Amino acid sequence: MEQVLGLEVEASSGRRDRNEQILLDVVGKEVSDRINQSLHRTILLTLGKGDPTFPTALPRQGKLHLADGNHQALYAEVSIGDLFDQPTISGRLLIVGPTGIGKTTALLELAAELVQQTKLDPEQPIPVLFHLSSWPVEQQSFEEWLRTEMGVKYGVSKKLSNLWLETNTLLPLLDGLDELPTDHQESAVQQINEWLVNSPRSLVVCCGYEDGDRASIPLTLNGILELEPLIPEHLEKYLAALGLDTLWTKRQPTPEILDLIRTPLGLSLLILTRDTLDFATWETLSSPQDRQNHLLDSFILQQLHQPLTANFTDKSQPTAQQTRHWLEWLARHINEQSEHEFLIENMQPHLLRNRKQIIQYSVLGGLIFGLMGGIVFGLFVGPGSGLFVAFMIAALFIARRGDDAIATIDVKPTTASLMQFIFVRQLNPLLFFLAVAVILVAFKAEGIGSFIFLLGMVLLVGVLVRLTFALPSWLMGSFASKINRFLEADIAIRTKPNQTIQETLLYILRTTVMFLPILIAIRITPLFWSGKLAGPMALDVPTALHIVGVSAAIALWATIFDSALACAQHLALRLVLFKANAIPWHYARFLNHCCDRHLLQRVGGRYQFIHRLVQERFATMP
Repeated sequence: MEQVLGLEVEASSGRRDRNEQILLDVVGKEVSDRINQSLHRTILLTLGKGDPTFPTALPRQGKLHLADGNHQALYAEVSIGDLFDQPTISGRLLIVGPTGIGKTTALLELAAELVQQTKLDPEQPIPVLFHLSSWPVEQQSFEEWLRTEMGVKYGVSKKLSNLWLETNTLLPLLDGLDELPTDHQESAVQQINEWLVNSPRSLVVCCGYEDGDRASIPLTLNGILELEPLIPEHLEKYLAALGLDTLWTKRQPTPEILDLIRTPLGLSLLILTRDTLDFATWETLSSPQDRQNHLLDSFILQQLHQPLTANFTDKSQPTAQQTRHWLEWLARHINEQSEHEFLIENMQPHLLRNRKQIIQYSVLGGLIFGLMGGIVFGLFVGPGSGLFVAFMIAALFIARRGDDAIATIDVKPTTASLMQFIFVRQLNPLLFFLAVAVILVAFKAEGIGSFIFLLGMVLLVGVLVRLTFALPSWLMGSFASKINRFLEADIAIRTKPNQTIQETLLYILRTTVMFLPILIAIRITPLFWSGKLAGPMALDVPTALHIVGVSAAIALWATIFDSALACAQHLALRLVLFKANAIPWHYARFLNHCCDRHLLQRVGGRYQFIHRLVQERFATMP
């Protein structure tokens, strides 16, 4: 059993369904990781109060507004879970408040309590955490987005996601409604309300607001938990509990400074920067925004210069200037894409900033992708075919500039997609053959009737030859695809950075191994047998093996095409961005280094800034 800021988190439960147990454990680990990387936890560790049983909790103040017009006061001692479990709430709650007030913290604390309830009672829905900023409202319905996020974030298959959504097995906890584009928020609220009408589902949503206008969020939920700025008595009591009462008694903050530290975020930043903050300059600033920026800058500067050696040797550790530069790039990228979290494998070609970088990416991607295809056809058909295929694939990639989005999911084909790839997408050779046939027949034909007859015969031969290779290719590819599907779990637990690309590479290697017996047979058989094959068609062994080799190469390439493309694109993009000094080469190690500095948080392979205001400050740095 593990404790997270006083909340006990068990490692397992008695849920009957194994997949549900896996998801519950993953969510529990996510919640504990995020709470343990919070600024409040950092304060406790800094002050030497890292014992999980230490009683100090973040101060909290607010009201719970009920649908009947009544309200209840909220204090730090009141459990969010107790409010959520009230019959008048019935599992539908909206958490609101200004920036930095602790909405996400409240959501995580609720998630921790819900995880415990679900472990004790298998009939309770499983809480899952999502951030609404990733929802393309105009392109996906709310339920489709939930299904997609279950796959992207938790590695849950579509089939299992559909089942859980239909049976109300999931309890979505949604953060960041206010971070959706303003023109999409109304549509998002409407879709969420429609989703709630269909069945007695539970839902929690976090949303910030400006000027206290909580009434402008028309979600049909049963209660609104409004978090409010702290009163001075709460601040003084909290600082005294941490042994920092002199920070209050000696400084006696002005009304302007008091407004800033009445939020848990402002208070946490003040405590963490108490030894490095230039109080004299800070207190003379006239603008609330300038005071906030000064506090954020002090925190960032302090963390950048914090001595760490956990992830680097002394020579390879990035300087404070390098760390700041790479984090500025990351913050701008996240802001431009209206994202909340960053995954290394989700980087896309739109990060390229000029024509030179686009050309470099296209050439590198084409060479890598062409090399992969060349190796496949070179092994199964011959070196000449390998070189020709490598050249064609590289040329096509470069000609298209290779700026297509890099797929991060659905890169493994189904039987139907294999059929479409082999019989439809690969028609270029047949079209070339048709053009040549028309020219040749036009010279040989002695009239319209002769032209039509000869052309029909040539096309028939072309189609038969095409089917001779395509049909066995589809059968072999479908067999390999089914084996891969059988070997994959319904939930792919992702615990490492760039794990999706690594799994894609393993898929390519695993699929290639499946075709090794065919390759060995093609190479060994001529050593022992080179005669004629018995049957209705007179084929010698070399010809038959050539047909098998071409078919196997097409089948293997069709089966790994999308996966190989994603890997080639990703590697080329990483190389170009590294050369442009936008990212370091050992990117995961660098991001983990920033987590040790408490500038980022990491859950599995996903990274986010310690707070959205820190992210925005990095994004606007000159």
